[in-house]
Amino acid sequence: MFLFMCSERTPQSPSTPFATSSLPKSIAHFAIVLFWLMQPLGCDSPRNMPSNPSTASTVQNADPASLPVESPSEREAESKRVDSCSLAMRVRITGFKKDTGACRVALYGSAVHFNDPEHALAKASLEIIDSQAEWNVNLDLPLAQRLDTDSLEFNISISAYHDENENSKLDKNSFGIPTELYGFSQNPKRGFGPPKFKETSLSIAFDKETLRPLDMQEISIQIK
Repeated sequence: MFLFMCSERTPQSPSTPFATSSLPKSIAHFAIVLFWLMQPLGCDSPRNMPSNPSTASTVQNADPASLPVESPSEREAESKRVDSCSLAMRVRITGFKKDTGACRVALYGSAVHFNDPEHALAKASLEIIDSQAEWNVNLDLPLAQRLDTDSLEFNISISAYHDENENSKLDKNSFGIPTELYGFSQNPKRGFGPPKFKETSLSIAFDKETLRPLDMQEISIQIK
């Protein structure tokens, strides 16, 4: 392009458009080669160039048949995926000597935190009516809190005691023996110290697809 800046202009030769009579043929040939070498530089400005040419080329040249396609079965499985299992049950506690105070109940999902109200999955304070109390449990348990996420059964345990003076704890004497009535699910036999989790645990069966309990659970606990 710089050849047009020369002070003298001569008619262009039909065979070599940019050659001039005042310039040697070698310079004219060099100018023609340089001109054609510069042509691609003006085609794609930085504004029009892709930010990542290798990525753009890969996307443009990708075979549509090779791209991953979500099948209807996969979409259906995704729509059925749930993050929690719903637990519904009715707990009836009997054996109270009087209706004063409150019935404290707690539900546990593992042996690690069993009988520790601070780590219970659910707990409540129930009114005692006619020497009994009732607890309707509706609880969504995250799958991470299930004992075995590969199983269709979930083990739980429930403890209950009569908080006569309503101090929110099971009173004991100097020997550590409870002085207030208490009980557990499965109503295990009394021994030295509290029972083990496996002695009080209940197995709740869940549906394979929805992870919902198959039946409404009814549990009876007798405090002594």
